[in-house]
Amino acid sequence: MLFNHGLAYFKPWNFFWTVQTIALAICIIGILFHFIFIFKGRQRSLNQTINPLAMLKRFFLEVLFQSHLLQSDKKRWLMHFSIFVGFIGLSFLSFLQISNIVLLDQHFNFELYAWKGFVGDLFGLLMLVGLLIAFHRRFVQRLPHLRRLANDKTAILLLLSIVITGFMLRSLPMALAPLDQSQKSSFFSLILASLFKVLIPYISVSLSFWQNVLAVLWIFHSLLTAVFLIYFPFSKFIHIIFTPIELLLNASEEDQRRDIYA
Repeated sequence: MLFNHGLAYFKPWNFFWTVQTIALAICIIGILFHFIFIFKGRQRSLNQTINPLAMLKRFFLEVLFQSHLLQSDKKRWLMHFSIFVGFIGLSFLSFLQISNIVLLDQHFNFELYAWKGFVGDLFGLLMLVGLLIAFHRRFVQRLPHLRRLANDKTAILLLLSIVITGFMLRSLPMALAPLDQSQKSSFFSLILASLFKVLIPYISVSLSFWQNVLAVLWIFHSLLTAVFLIYFPFSKFIHIIFTPIELLLNASEEDQRRDIYA
């Protein structure tokens, strides 16, 4: 079943912007408090020389590719790498879209760019893989050493819900209406859409029913995102910001002392 005239549905943008603005403000305040608390007590480096090459090397090896984890535990590396890259990538895409709306008055129509669908699905799939591994380790395997670490189950469940509802919002319209340019390159959403096409006739053939489903799902996804933003500074996931900063700040001094790199 395909609705030839597209699938527009209700999106309460005023509600979205209000909730997201409040949540983002709380998130930024929380991050700033963490920043002040952590770096206020940080010892002054004995090495005052900044080594850009050492910082660049550290960024690619330990921040982006997390080589230290790859050498010790490949499954744990895949989990951390997927969540980190997926989270940063999706956050950057969201930043581009919000900037386009707020600052450029929607000068760019991202739905016309094929790369947007491909990149969005790639980062979303990376996050999904990493979060499913984290979910399995904490809720299925219940590894003993994880009980001694800071509890990040809430953040994992929130992020997993955000990614799943995000893919549903992406793939359901693809199963119900003609594709736009960016959707044609959304490789994972297309797979999900093909599955939804099989299920949809057994659930309802009413256009209004699916418009209501998508509207509720859109609001729920927005609320999940806001809740995560508020919770983020108080969760273990705050290290996704501060650990790379700390690694980069230490890079020049450690390179000079040859503590890590020969």
